[in-house]
Amino acid sequence: MGFNGTRYCSDRCVLLASVSVSESGCWIFRNSRPERGGYGEFDFKSGKRWLAHRASYLLLKGEDPGKRLVMHSCDCPPCVNPDHLSLGTIQDNMADRNAKERQARGEKNGPAKLTEEQVVAIRADPRTNREIAKDYGVFETTISTIKHRHTWRHIA
Repeated sequence: MGFNGTRYCSDRCVLLASVSVSESGCWIFRNSRPERGGYGEFDFKSGKRWLAHRASYLLLKGEDPGKRLVMHSCDCPPCVNPDHLSLGTIQDNMADRNAKERQARGEKNGPAKLTEEQVVAIRADPRTNREIAKDYGVFETTISTIKHRHTWRHIA
């Protein structure tokens, strides 16, 4: 069923009927899925299934995103507001992520074995990398990259 209860509603109408507007101006697609990173999935009448923000870009901006990414300026995955969407490349998306400091780094990085406090202590430790590595249960190269600020650069 479509927006007004008819079965002839357009895809655009169905998309807009699936949206609630937040205080921030985001148009939240109600069928967003946590297992898909919070992105919604939209079913076209043709039977095709797209991520909702990509469908919104096509239906409301009139341009098929093709292989390009549809990026959110609001950083809200279920948002389908066309004013919050733009096309970009993987590099554009990564640059946006880095500029907004949304990347996992340091302790927030899943495989991290060290804490920020330990990194500060490692940098101040005068012992050899081998001795320090043994104490922390990491490789000597890990200690070296920390001391030379190749990793954990965000820590003073």
